[in-house]
Amino acid sequence: MIGILCSNEKEEVLSQRLNKLFKILKKRNDDQLIVFTILNIDFLENTVTGSLISERVVKVSKVALPSVIFNLSVQLKTTCIKARKRLENMEKVKLVNNVNRFDQSMIMEILQAADKTSKHILPYYLYDKDIVEFKFEESKEYIEIPLKGTGEPKVIYRKSQSALDKLISTYYQGKNHIHVLLKAVLFHRQQIIIEVPKLANKVDLPIIIRTYVQKYYGKSWVVLGRCSLPEYEFNKDILFKGTDEVVLDAINHINNYMPSLGECFIDLLVGSDGENYFLRLGGIREDFFDINEDLDFYKKFYENLIKFKRYNKYV
Repeated sequence: MIGILCSNEKEEVLSQRLNKLFKILKKRNDDQLIVFTILNIDFLENTVTGSLISERVVKVSKVALPSVIFNLSVQLKTTCIKARKRLENMEKVKLVNNVNRFDQSMIMEILQAADKTSKHILPYYLYDKDIVEFKFEESKEYIEIPLKGTGEPKVIYRKSQSALDKLISTYYQGKNHIHVLLKAVLFHRQQIIIEVPKLANKVDLPIIIRTYVQKYYGKSWVVLGRCSLPEYEFNKDILFKGTDEVVLDAINHINNYMPSLGECFIDLLVGSDGENYFLRLGGIREDFFDINEDLDFYKKFYENLIKFKRYNKYV
């Protein structure tokens, strides 16, 4: 039995989506999958109630707590965080991705510690809500991202202009003045402000390459696939050659400090000269299974779930 831990209120939708995807790939001897939330674990009985994925239908079942659990959730409530930590500390349970929400300044510090990855880290500054103002230089361009984040990319691109400073949001909701950034965005949370060179862009929006990776057999890392924000035909563009190498170097180094990672994504910025720059690390969550209708996109992910379980030392 393989466990899939999802965020509260996501169980029904995720289990139906996984059943649709994986029932075609499932082989006779494959372990069953059960999708559940942190609220439905009985730690006294070491059992869990969740949605069991079979070859035909999804059914609610109570089973023994799986020995391998892949975490796709983000826990925000104190009681749920405590339960997740309790699950993480259980001796006979392997929790893959104990968290999916990362301190991006810590990740950048890790990458700066190695020559191979430090060259892909741009100058950055930590903005704290207690600081009244951050001084932008007119001749430079910046990208701001939340120190920690759980939702869609909240990247704001400030493009320097001689006449007017503009903010371009990856929500694609138009352009705002710099004071909107200071009052509405930076004031409410900690941010990382990244000083960027001239970037590859599409209609004034910096192109972000998101690469999904997974730990193969629980050891080496492999690329599952890529997408771009905004959509862009990056496979045909010379600017994006070498992206996979940069991503794999980064995740292998991060893994030395965070060995519980099993699946995640890395966002890269691309300079107009073709250089790749690290933007953020994120955990794979429930919405990962909605980004592509091509079954082959998820085939590696499913096969590695099965192999990881078989070769895991707790089995």
